[in-house]
Amino acid sequence: MNSTLIGFTPVYHWTDQKIRVHAFMCVLALLLLNLLERELSMKGLNLSLLKITHQLERIKEIILPIPKG
Repeated sequence: MNSTLIGFTPVYHWTDQKIRVHAFMCVLALLLLNLLERELSMKGLNLSLLKITHQLERIKEIILPIPKG
């Protein structure tokens, strides 16, 4: 499950539930990166996962407005 972008080890969690959540988050992150790579490729931007993550690292804050009602 290790890749150059997302590592599964070492796990610094002690309970089974936290280890399962950690594994889920690793798999989810890898899935989202691959989906993003696919979407970008379909739009003509052929970037590697490494280049995509370097671009994403530049994001420092995301503001998500939630409409009332």
